[in-house]
Amino acid sequence: MFELAQRFGWEPDLSTDVIQEKLKEAQDQIKKQILTEQKLKLGMENLRKVTTDKKSMANLNSMVKKANTKLEELNDELQEVETFLLMTSASDTANHATPSVGEYVTISNSQLIASPSIFQSHTWLVVLIAWEQFRYSL
Repeated sequence: MFELAQRFGWEPDLSTDVIQEKLKEAQDQIKKQILTEQKLKLGMENLRKVTTDKKSMANLNSMVKKANTKLEELNDELQEVETFLLMTSASDTANHATPSVGEYVTISNSQLIASPSIFQSHTWLVVLIAWEQFRYSL
């Protein structure tokens, strides 16, 4: 939890409940930013449809491209916050139990290796999310 608090600039001694609450607030804020950016992009695309001036068209194309980049960044950030939410809720439901040696997961060379005992808890969801993020980062 220390790493999570440090990542978002929170106090390091926050409880899991407080961290989950702050993550939900961050999730809501990011969703609002995404909606705003989508509306801006839609407006720029509508302007682009009716623009005949080449300079204005080039400016609008650049703005739409920037909006797409911003939307990608916001969606990545949202996915990260949602992953942290799942991780904190999974660790909370597991009563902060330390996994046994057989429960550790190894991700290497595009392969996921896990002990069958890991699927007996809610940890499997966190593992699948981590795997998906790893796969897309290749």
